[in-house]
Amino acid sequence: MRQVVVLCGGAGTRLRQITRGSQKCMVEVAGAPFLAHVLGVVDQWKPDEVLLLVSHHAEQVIAFAASSERPYRVKYRREATPAGTVGALRAARGLLASEFLLVLGDVLPPKVGRIWERLVQVAQRTSAAAVMTTAVASQSMDQGNIDVDADLVVSYDKSSPLPLIDRGTRYLRADALDAFSGNDDDTFFGSMVPTRALAHLFVEGPVLDVGTPERLQRVRSALVGLHRA
Repeated sequence: MRQVVVLCGGAGTRLRQITRGSQKCMVEVAGAPFLAHVLGVVDQWKPDEVLLLVSHHAEQVIAFAASSERPYRVKYRREATPAGTVGALRAARGLLASEFLLVLGDVLPPKVGRIWERLVQVAQRTSAAAVMTTAVASQSMDQGNIDVDADLVVSYDKSSPLPLIDRGTRYLRADALDAFSGNDDDTFFGSMVPTRALAHLFVEGPVLDVGTPERLQRVRSALVGLHRA
């Protein structure tokens, strides 16, 4: 089964003056909720199922996703208390396929062909438990957190500048949740590096997210430009 898991639980505290009680991924961008743009990319991957992990203002996400027909099953898992990216996956363990793609609801997935197949190919070639999409750090408003050697990630560290950055779309084997510890990205993915269990797929293009007002403006400019092109 081709399953995509979308994390939509963030409170968006840095966007509070803009969201004003709305879910961060529901902020308006180019005439639609940002989540619409995220799912628009996901649609192109032709998944069998999309699992939305919701928490803060969960009802808004659920209502939006239910408002239009999609060519795949949509399921939801509501977190009572947000526990971070990996914590949300652990809480939803019983709903996860044996392998899946993880997408962050506040980061636009890369619009490249055959992304599913390419991530799986890297995982098979390296026997990695997880494969991150990466970009040159200068394509993001964040500091780089990844260094690599060929397909493998050799450093995952947000405390010092590194040449590449995690784009937010990841391939993950569900059994990695049993094999590696930690509920936050740094601990969980960092623990994979020494065992050569973390790989990457480099993808060109800017990293677009709505985490802060400045980043939201950057996304709005980029997507409005694409719509006009």
